[in-house]
Amino acid sequence: MAGTVRTACLIVAMLLGLECLGQAQPPPPPDATCHQVRSFFQRLQPGLKWVPETPVAGE
Repeated sequence: MAGTVRTACLIVAMLLGLECLGQAQPPPPPDATCHQVRSFFQRLQPGLKWVPETPVAGE
């Protein structure tokens, strides 16, 4: 009797584990790079400067 219960518990645990694998979450999207953010901003606000293209001395 104890062997049957143990086997049944193992089978149920294995089936639950297989169900969880099917519901895996996709990986999160990568963070936007500086270049992607800059180009997106420039498309939204054409002609405006968000940040200097080159470093400014003294700042």
